[in-house]
Amino acid sequence: MGKVVDMSNFDPLFDNLEKYVNKQGCTLGKDAERLQELLHSIQYCYIHGVLTDSQNESACKKFRKQFQKALYEK
Repeated sequence: MGKVVDMSNFDPLFDNLEKYVNKQGCTLGKDAERLQELLHSIQYCYIHGVLTDSQNESACKKFRKQFQKALYEK
């Protein structure tokens, strides 16, 4: 996947990941629901102090890898 998706206006707590990437001509396919739940879980754990800053960075980095792998143009 060579396309870059602009995530600058994406709010991980309120926006739908699949709908957001659809607006940019991409899809997450069968991984959309799993990635949405994973992102909410990471954010929830960070907000409630389960993850430290460095753990959150690591989790987000791993999430981005899965996100990029699932992302493809429609």
